[in-house]
Amino acid sequence: MISWNDRGPGMALIRKLNGYLTLYRLSPNEKLFDQITKLMSPVELTKALDAIGNSKTYADFIAFGETYKMLADFIASGKLESKLLDSVKIYLRRQWSLLEIFCQSMSDQDIKVFGAHIWLALSQVFIASAQFKLSSQEWGQIFLPIEKWFGDAGCEAVEVCLEKWRALIAFISSKSPKEIRKSGKYIRLIQIFSKPLRSRTTINKFPNNMLPIIRTYAFLINTFKDVLDERFEELIICFLRFLAGRKAQVLTTSAEIENELKKSIDSLELILNCAIPSHLGYLTDDRTNSSDSLTLYILPTVSSVLGVAYNGHPTDIPLQIPSCGNKPDMTQKYAVFFQMLRLAGRKCSHEDDVAVIGSCFAALSQRISSIEEVAVEMSESRLLFKQVQAWVEENNYGVEILEPVLCDLFTTKNLFMYANTPTEWSARVLLNSLLEKYRGGRISHLLEATAGTLLDVFENHVLKGVGELSGLMEKHLQRFEPISLMKSWTQLAEITKVFISDSGDINEVGLFRPDFRTSSRFLRLIYKIANVAEEEVDAKVLQKCTTSFGELYSETQTGVRHENGCGAGTILNGLYDDLILPETFCCINVYTSAFVSLVEVYPFNFINEDDVFCAASLEFSALGEITPLIKAVTTVGRKLIEMINTIEKVSKLSNSILEDVLSIISVVVKLFQSIKKPSIIRNMFLSMSGLLKEMYSLIFTGDVRFKTIARSVLEAYLTVLKLVKTKASGPYDESMLEDCAPLFIQLLGGKHGKRAKLRAAAAELWNNTFAKAVFNYPIELREILINLVQKRIVFATGLPRKSINSSDFNESITESHSNSSITSQSSQRTVNRCAAVTGDPIHKRRRLC
Repeated sequence: MISWNDRGPGMALIRKLNGYLTLYRLSPNEKLFDQITKLMSPVELTKALDAIGNSKTYADFIAFGETYKMLADFIASGKLESKLLDSVKIYLRRQWSLLEIFCQSMSDQDIKVFGAHIWLALSQVFIASAQFKLSSQEWGQIFLPIEKWFGDAGCEAVEVCLEKWRALIAFISSKSPKEIRKSGKYIRLIQIFSKPLRSRTTINKFPNNMLPIIRTYAFLINTFKDVLDERFEELIICFLRFLAGRKAQVLTTSAEIENELKKSIDSLELILNCAIPSHLGYLTDDRTNSSDSLTLYILPTVSSVLGVAYNGHPTDIPLQIPSCGNKPDMTQKYAVFFQMLRLAGRKCSHEDDVAVIGSCFAALSQRISSIEEVAVEMSESRLLFKQVQAWVEENNYGVEILEPVLCDLFTTKNLFMYANTPTEWSARVLLNSLLEKYRGGRISHLLEATAGTLLDVFENHVLKGVGELSGLMEKHLQRFEPISLMKSWTQLAEITKVFISDSGDINEVGLFRPDFRTSSRFLRLIYKIANVAEEEVDAKVLQKCTTSFGELYSETQTGVRHENGCGAGTILNGLYDDLILPETFCCINVYTSAFVSLVEVYPFNFINEDDVFCAASLEFSALGEITPLIKAVTTVGRKLIEMINTIEKVSKLSNSILEDVLSIISVVVKLFQSIKKPSIIRNMFLSMSGLLKEMYSLIFTGDVRFKTIARSVLEAYLTVLKLVKTKASGPYDESMLEDCAPLFIQLLGGKHGKRAKLRAAAAELWNNTFAKAVFNYPIELREILINLVQKRIVFATGLPRKSINSSDFNESITESHSNSSITSQSSQRTVNRCAAVTGDPIHKRRRLC
């Protein structure tokens, strides 16, 4: 403790003044007012100051400080005469040098306990007596003692000094008249109050705990919140530079800024587009003070400045910095904001923190959108987008945390609309970055959001955008939620449909070399999507999806038919020539719905019959241009039967499965109804007889699960048989019979009752087709035919019309042996015929007609 002179009478005066001021604060009156003013004469003030020199206890020093703080408030009330105020000011100015000497001899302990306290009290009295109108020299005189402490004292003492520093700032801002606070001199105090916060010496006092500096910065910013936009760089940018612990550099062109922003977060420097000279030295100082503890305060600060609610990880200090810098050019001047969010992201792992960063990016984008000059807006938006991309790629938050944050950037309003370029679609780039960065976790809503931004990028080149996104979807099918894949596909289908309808533009190459790869590939994609939907999909979503498929197919077919050398079969071939096999009931459902839509719009009346033959060949398909469709319907129908057979018969079938069965049957009926060419009807019946046989075995063999649809299926079979009977042409030869025999065995061998009509219809078809020729009948069919011939239901040349005796039976056995060799010989013919139906090449030729 400092050694003082002997104690004088001044302490009694201080206690007396303290009492009057305390009473006056509780109950102001003129009597107390007069008594206080009498004690403010130079003579009395001298006695009080002498008390400091005579005091030997900390309590006396503290009492002196508290008394003079109340005196400062009393003076600042504005009720004293100017003459008295001038006398107080003059007296203190003369005595201030003694105070400086007094302060210089203090130890750190003295500063902490009473030194800073006394300095604050006397400074407040000095400033109040000057009515807050001090010259630069007088301000400097006041701050001289504490500035020395900032440089020389230890950490704990400096922390106390910063506390008193904040108290002085609060006193000036709260007690000074309004006209003073609007003056230029008052605003220039920011530079004085910021000085210790930018001092390398002061900062180094706190190697492990920067909270005192942070508190003072935040307090200073709040104190001067009315002029934050005018002093944005001085208050906000300097504070961010302190938190980042990195030097800044002034860059003036977009190219320079973009190159700097591309750097790794560990090596980049803060970017300014301008800088006030008085702050430039501090901002560009390459001596860093970066620390993890400081980084934690970047996000709360930036979110407060941008007006974003901070609900992230709590910090030790609730900063509560006002929103500011709303002028669009602020973002342009201080690209440091883009970098700050990346820096904040390095130490964020909490889900709420990541959400706040996303909201900050959105707030910055909204500010950029207010820039009037379009070129500048596009440039700034692109810079921001690049930072978001870098932020995604350099952190490891996980898909489940990042996806909703990125979605918010595109859903309500596409905040990166102006960041798009003809070669770079911002939403798709971020989606791809997420897929490449995180190999685990499924993505859902971001895919839908990306699809929703397609027209922002490819308004006049929709097919290009659809090709890009659908290619990404196909590449990463397992990474997306099936429901989102379907919703996104539906969005893209609607956009594509409107584009083709309005523009008629579907050819992606040229007039003489048509190319519809994107359209075909996109239509096929829905089947691949449905194949990854292992669980039951929402019926409404699936309905929208299949409806969109039908509408898009119709528009695509119309567009393709108008292209040189193309027809409806062109897109049909692209869709089903290389069939995607269904693996799930969802895929089956999509297929059946697609078939139903397709047969409604396909121009069957204009099928080119020139390519349809009834013989094996290397260069034709037995069904012409609809071969891929017939193959697809047959394959999907058989796959449906196979999948149903894997379900235990005691288990109830869902309505959707029963509807799929009906859809397949209805499509078959529609095909036979719509096609008029007899040769195609003949070949189509030949191709589909196997499916019809298997479907018959599924539904009409006593399985009660199909009871509700059996009547409808029966009517469909009757219709098909009637249409084949009336529309098909020959030849009805042994080759055709061999393929159709299993179906006729089912139909003609049926029992009496409801299916008697079906047997009768099958008999009529037989009599109209195979009855007049002689065949080597398969044994099972032969037995059925003999029975029906004897009952005069069917005709079959070469079969006996009387009951079979023993000799007939032996004869039939002998024939069965010969038939077995015939069957083996005809197996190759079956392969050849299947190849003809499906369009596969074969190497043997046999005339059938």
